[in-house]
Amino acid sequence: MSEEKKEFIGPRQVESTEVYDMKTYGGNPVIQVTYKGGFQEIMPQKAYDSLVSPEPTDFSVLGAKKVALITKEVLAVLAEHHIQGHEIETITNSISNELYNSFNKATHALWTGETKSFTPGGNAVLEQSLLQAHKVITSIPNDEPTNEKSDNA
Repeated sequence: MSEEKKEFIGPRQVESTEVYDMKTYGGNPVIQVTYKGGFQEIMPQKAYDSLVSPEPTDFSVLGAKKVALITKEVLAVLAEHHIQGHEIETITNSISNELYNSFNKATHALWTGETKSFTPGGNAVLEQSLLQAHKVITSIPNDEPTNEKSDNA
């Protein structure tokens, strides 16, 4: 009798993967990962292949592994472009700004439903009111499990 091979991303056990109808910025495949318990996320196939393991780990181990892999690849790219010491701060600031603006633009789109009024460098969350937050939260069907106790308990 053969034992089923288990796969994990950090502490989460992978239940299934399937090709997702999307490509990365570099044109590479994206998959949807479904974990035991129903949580799902999309990720590049390359990330999955490099992060999946036969044993569970905690999120700090997963994060350290991811950072080490990314650092190695980024340094290889920078070396190919003849980066000099005096350019490091400019490049790291530019990358940081692009990352921040990508997440911030997505947040802006979720809040407003459009991207035309997005201002790079702003903070989409801080531009909203508590009333607007309430409107967003109440517009989404509640899919959280209920913990209501029965009167007969």
